Amino acid sequence: MRLLRKHSSVVTGVAFNPTSNQVATCSADGSIRLWDMGTGKQVNSLVGHPTIVAGLAYMDDGNQVISLAPDLSCYVWDSKSGRRIGHARLKPDKDRGATVNHVAISPDGSMVAAAYSDRRVVIWDAKTTKQIGVQRCSSLMCFSSDSLAVASVCNDEVVAWQVRTNIHIVSLSVTSPVLAMAVSPQAR
Repeated sequence: MRLLRKHSSVVTGVAFNPTSNQVATCSADGSIRLWDMGTGKQVNSLVGHPTIVAGLAYMDDGNQVISLAPDLSCYVWDSKSGRRIGHARLKPDKDRGATVNHVAISPDGSMVAAAYSDRRVVIWDAKTTKQIGVQRCSSLMCFSSDSLAVASVCNDEVVAWQVRTNIHIVSLSVTSPVLAMAVSPQAR
């Protein structure tokens, strides 16, 4: 086990490179740091978010990192050079007066999602920034390992649905508050 220290504020996300021994961390300090898991040494620092970086993921080939901030600024980075190679701002929902409470990026980096204070999850295509779907009732959410489904918290249930069709898959009753969500990499 290694302790990775370089961020000046709380770590808000972690992602593992699917093709190498690299891990990425993001922080409330606005930075993303890339680490070699074998040595524990920082191999790169990705700086460009003006505020908190709320989530990140590697693209399938491991060559790019996508990051997302609560203001819905979405950046794409080259994981080898550390250069920012893309930027988009997802359309905020200010006309409804809702704020973003939680963000997630699909494991394949193709979609980003935001949970709003009015209990909606909005999902966008990461490349085109077009809205894909909206679901009700969420304070937390996570994508399935194959990026085809999203699970979210809805009062006393965890609800899963297909991203592209919005078709309901399953609802699971819970008796205690759900504070965090994760999906097995093997989708079991």
